[in-house]
Amino acid sequence: MGFVPIFITLGGFVSLFALLVHYNMGVKKKRYLAILADLHVLLGHSPTTPLPLDLKALEGHYQRMRVGTAIRSEDLEKVRLLLQDAKRERHNYMQLIQTKPYAFVAKLFGHRAI
Repeated sequence: MGFVPIFITLGGFVSLFALLVHYNMGVKKKRYLAILADLHVLLGHSPTTPLPLDLKALEGHYQRMRVGTAIRSEDLEKVRLLLQDAKRERHNYMQLIQTKPYAFVAKLFGHRAI
């Protein structure tokens, strides 16, 4: 037998690790996009306009809404919390992609920075 079972086990471990990391990256990106979709709805964008992936633009729109007092304070608080969640999710995703063993899997499966 020799080293064949060791190589098969090691190959299985590496492939399962890669699949798990790929799945986790996909979940983090979907969660980020879901938060952006919720922000899109709360900020009152029309559904025909494309969803901006730029948090700066959404935050600028939030600042303009905060100055105008036509929106309820509960909605403004929801938007603020969603903006914080979006920033956190984006940071977690970017940090995961830049960490060494995960960066290889990200390149392998084509995950890009958001």
